[in-house]
Amino acid sequence: IGRKRSESALRESQQQFAAMSANIPGAVYRGVVHLDGKISCLYVSEGIREITGLDPETLRLDPQHYLQMIHPQDKIDFNAALQASIQSLQPNSYEYRIITPSGKVKSVRDSLRCSRMENGDVIVDGVMLDISDRVAAQERLQLLDRAIGASSNGIVITDPTQPDNPVIYLNPGFERITGYSPGEILGKNCRFLQGSETTQPALNELRTALKEEKHCHVILRNYRKDGTLFWNEFSISPVRDSSGNLTHYIGVQTDITELKQAEEALRESEARFARLAENVPGVIYQYRLYPDGTDEFTYVSAAIRDLFELEPEAVQQDSGLMWASIHPDDLSAFIASLNHSAQTLGQWSWEWRNITSSGTLKWLRGVAKPQRQADGTLIWDGILLDISDRKQAESALQNLSEQQREKAQQLEQTLIELQRTQARLVQNEKMASLGQLVAGVAHEINNPVSFISCNISPAFEYAHNLLYLLQLYQKHYPDPVTEIAEQLEHLELEFIAEDFPKLLESMQEGANRIAEIVLSLRNFSRLDQSERKLADIHQGIDNTLLILQHRLKQHAKETEIQLIKNYSELPLIECYPGQLNQVFMNIISNAIDAIEESLVIDHLSLEKNPDQVANNQGQIEISTQVLKPNWIAIHIRDNGSGLTPEMRSRIFDPFFTTKPPGKGTGLGLSISYRIIAERHGGHLLCHSAPNQGTEFVIELPIHQDQE
Repeated sequence: IGRKRSESALRESQQQFAAMSANIPGAVYRGVVHLDGKISCLYVSEGIREITGLDPETLRLDPQHYLQMIHPQDKIDFNAALQASIQSLQPNSYEYRIITPSGKVKSVRDSLRCSRMENGDVIVDGVMLDISDRVAAQERLQLLDRAIGASSNGIVITDPTQPDNPVIYLNPGFERITGYSPGEILGKNCRFLQGSETTQPALNELRTALKEEKHCHVILRNYRKDGTLFWNEFSISPVRDSSGNLTHYIGVQTDITELKQAEEALRESEARFARLAENVPGVIYQYRLYPDGTDEFTYVSAAIRDLFELEPEAVQQDSGLMWASIHPDDLSAFIASLNHSAQTLGQWSWEWRNITSSGTLKWLRGVAKPQRQADGTLIWDGILLDISDRKQAESALQNLSEQQREKAQQLEQTLIELQRTQARLVQNEKMASLGQLVAGVAHEINNPVSFISCNISPAFEYAHNLLYLLQLYQKHYPDPVTEIAEQLEHLELEFIAEDFPKLLESMQEGANRIAEIVLSLRNFSRLDQSERKLADIHQGIDNTLLILQHRLKQHAKETEIQLIKNYSELPLIECYPGQLNQVFMNIISNAIDAIEESLVIDHLSLEKNPDQVANNQGQIEISTQVLKPNWIAIHIRDNGSGLTPEMRSRIFDPFFTTKPPGKGTGLGLSISYRIIAERHGGHLLCHSAPNQGTEFVIELPIHQDQE
C-alpha cells in the first residue's frame, strides 16, 4: 500500500510539474553533460515546439537536433558559455540565435543552473525563452535613437519661469542654421532672429500659443548672424512637470529656405511651361483612356482654336468633338494605330486628315508616348502638328525643280528639328523636376543624419564618464554586495567597456557614409544651373557612380559589375556641371543595362549548354585624359553585348532605342549628344561591335572659347 501511495504521489508530482512547465513562458528542460562530453536530454517541456518547431520527444531522444540549430556565428560563444557554467556551477544566462527547420532565425535566451552528480556528470536545468521580438524592438529603438540624435534641425529649450523666457539650451544644428554661438544665444529670448520683421502674421499665432501654453507650428522669416534671410519652419511644444505646471518650451526650427526656393522655381517652371505651350507651333495635349473604355482630354493648349476651330474647354468636356473631326476615310486606321500603341505601350505616331467645323481640310501629325497607371488607365502626353504644307509639298514633289526639292528638304528638316525641340522640352522639364526631387530627398535625409552625427560625440563623452565612474567604484569598493557582484558578472562589464566605444565609432562611420551620399545627391541635383562654371569632372562622375551604386551592387557576388577607374590629372573645365552629370547618368545607366542584358543571355546559354563556361563578370571602365593643351577626353567602356553597325549609326537619333518597349524613351543619348555638341562645343563618339562591348568617348574643351 505504501509503495502504491508513493507511485501515485510521484505521478501526481510529475503531472503537476508538467502542468507548471506548460504554463511557464518558453521551454523548461533538464539535460546531462557526461564526463565524455556527450549531452543527453532528460526532459523538455512542450514549449520547445513553439520555439524550434520540433517535437519535444525528438529532442529528448537526440539533443543534437537542437544543437545543430544554433546559428554558425554563435556556436563558439554558446559552447564557451556552456562550458563556463559547467565549470563554475554558477547560475548563468546567455543569448544566441537559432535557425529553425523552416529557415527562420530566432533569438533565444537560456537561463540555467548546473549541479554536479557523484559520478562527475553535470545536471543542467534551464528555461529557454524566445526573445526575437525583444531583440527586434531593441534594434528598432537603436535606429530611432540614432536618427533622433543626428537631426540637423535647430533645437532650443527655453525657461518660461524666468523673465522673458530665455534660451537655456541649443544644439549644434541651431548654431549652424543661425550662425550664432551658444554664448551669443544663451540667456536671451530668440526673438532677435526676426530682425526688423516683427509684424509677421505668423508671430501673432506664436505669441498666442505662448500665452496659452499650447503647441504651435509656424513658418517665419528669420535672419542669420551675417544678415542673410532664411525661412524658418518653427514649432514649440510645452513641457510640464508631474503636477501639470509648465516648466520649459522645446523649440524645433528647420531651415526650409531651399524648399521655398524650390516652390518658387516650380511656380516659375509651371509658368514657363504654360508660355511654351502657348508658343509651340502645334497643340500640346494629355489624353486619358480609362479601363472601362471612357476617355477624356485632361489638357489641351490654346493652339487648338487655330488647328481644330474648337475651344479647349469644350474638348476637355467632350472628347467626341475631336473624333468627329477626323476624316471618315481615316477614322478606322486612326483608331487601329491608337489601339496598337495602347497594347504595346510603344510610341504613337500617326498622320491623318482632319475636317474643321468650317469645312477646312487639314493634314495633321500626332506624336505621343503612352504610360500605364496602376489602375490600368493609359495616358498619352503628346503634340499635334499641322503638316498640311508638308503634305502639299510631298504631292507636288515630283514636279518640282531641284531648287524646289531642296526647299522641301529644308521643310522636312524643320519638322525634324521641331520633333527634337519637343523631345528636348519634355526631357528638360523631367530633369528639372528630378533635380528638385533629388535635392528635396537629400535635404530630408540630411536632417536626421546631422542629428546623429551631432550627438555621437556627446555619447562618447558620456560613456567615458560613466565607465570611469564604475572604475572608481571598483577601485574604492572592491568587495561589492552579492547582488551587485552577480549583476557585474551578468553584464560582462569589461566587454561593454571595450565594445561600447567601438559601437559608437561604427555609428559615426555609418553617419559619415550617409552624409557622403547626401552630398552626392545634392551635387547631382544641380541640373537647372543656367550659368557655366569651373567644375571637377571626376567629382561629377563619382557623384553619378555613387547614385548608381545600388545597380552596380545588386547582382550576386559572382556576377557583380566590376568598376575600373583610370583617372588622369585633369584641370577644372568650364562647363554646365548639372548637364554633364545628366550625360554621365545616361551613358553609365545604358552600360549597366547592356551588361545586365548580356548576363541574361549568358545565363540562358549556360542552361542550354551546361558544359559551356560563361564569363558572367560585367565590367565598366572609366578613364580620363588630357588630349591637346585645351581639350580633355572621358572614355566610358562596357563589356556588354555591343551594337550592330545599323544601331550604331542611329544611336543618337531622337526616340531610337535598343531596349524593349516600356524600358526606354530613346531620348537619353539624343539629349546627351546635344548637351556635348551644342552646349559645350565638344564631341560625343560611339565605338561598338556585336559581342565586343561599347565605348563612348566624350571630348570637351577646357575653356568654352577654345575649339
